[in-house]
Amino acid sequence: MTGEADYRTPIFEMEQFYQVLKLQNVDTAMVRMPNMILLGIHTYSKS
Repeated sequence: MTGEADYRTPIFEMEQFYQVLKLQNVDTAMVRMPNMILLGIHTYSKS
């Protein structure tokens, strides 16, 4: 899970990581949360 507004983990890095897992046949899913910043267990809206 990644927040599109999270500056610590840019979305392009998450997409690359997801693709590597898929190429290694790891059962995985990617969840993108628009305008969200994920900080540990807390989720904040950027708006």
